[in-house]
Amino acid sequence: TTEDVEKARDDLAQKDEGDVKDKLREQFSSGVKIIPESFQATTSDPKVTPGIGEEVQGKAKLTTEVTYTMAGVAQAALDDYLKSKIDEQLDNDSERRIYESGAETAKFADFKQSEDGKTATLQLSATGQVGPKIDDNEIKEQVAGKRCGEIEGDLKAIDGVSDVDVQFSPFWVQTVPTDASKITIEFKLLGNG
Repeated sequence: TTEDVEKARDDLAQKDEGDVKDKLREQFSSGVKIIPESFQATTSDPKVTPGIGEEVQGKAKLTTEVTYTMAGVAQAALDDYLKSKIDEQLDNDSERRIYESGAETAKFADFKQSEDGKTATLQLSATGQVGPKIDDNEIKEQVAGKRCGEIEGDLKAIDGVSDVDVQFSPFWVQTVPTDASKITIEFKLLGNG
C-alpha cells in the first residue's frame, strides 16, 4: 500500500542519522562553523517491487536515494559580520575597541531553507566583548622604565580597565625595560579568565 511505502521511506531516512551527521561534519574544513540545525535528509521517489497495489510473492523491495545535507559558514565571514554589527551599535565610538566578536561561541536557531535550496534564513545569537580602545604600543611607551606601583596606578586610571597585573622576568627585576620590544602586553577580558 501507499502507507507501507511511506513508512519504509521514513524509516530509511531516520536510519543512522548520527553517523551521517558525523561524516558530514568531517567534510567541513577547520575554518567553517557548522550549523547543526541545517541538517536535512531528503529522499527521492521510491521504486517499489512489486508496485503499489500488486500482490507480493516473497519479499517486497523498496529502493530510494537519501540525500543528507548540512550547512556551514566560514568562520572568518561570521567574525567579520558580527564585528560589523557590533560596530554599528558602537556608533563609530572611537574610544571603544572590539576584543571578541562572539563568532567562536555563536549559536544558530530556526534554520529555514528556501524552496529552491539556494538561500536560507536563521537566527544567530552571539555575545561579543567590547572595551576601551587601548593601543599596545602606546602602553609599552607609557610603562617603559617604570616600577610596578606606578604602572598599576597609570593603567587602572584608563576607563574600562578593572585590574592590572605586572610580571617581571627574571624575578629580581624591579622596573620595566626601556626597550619596547622586550615588553609584552596581554589583555584579558572579564568572563574569559
